[in-house]
Amino acid sequence: MNILDEINTDPSLDELSTQQKDAMKRWVETLFEEEMKKREAAHTPSMAIVATKGTLDMAYPPFILASTGAALVRPVGSRDSI
Repeated sequence: MNILDEINTDPSLDELSTQQKDAMKRWVETLFEEEMKKREAAHTPSMAIVATKGTLDMAYPPFILASTGAALVRPVGSRDSI
């Protein structure tokens, strides 16, 4: 059950009119959309590549992907295996 459904079923909101409940739903939807826009604007595209074990031949694909990510101006880093 999501927050919008709870507005109709929450007993503590029984005294509210349908018009008030609809206004509350619109407010929640607007607030949600605004927060999602802020989140999307602050999002930095990134990529993670995990390569474990193997020969040097198996290392070439992650190197190619990492250099492609760097060329696309993505944050690229490495982490030593444990």
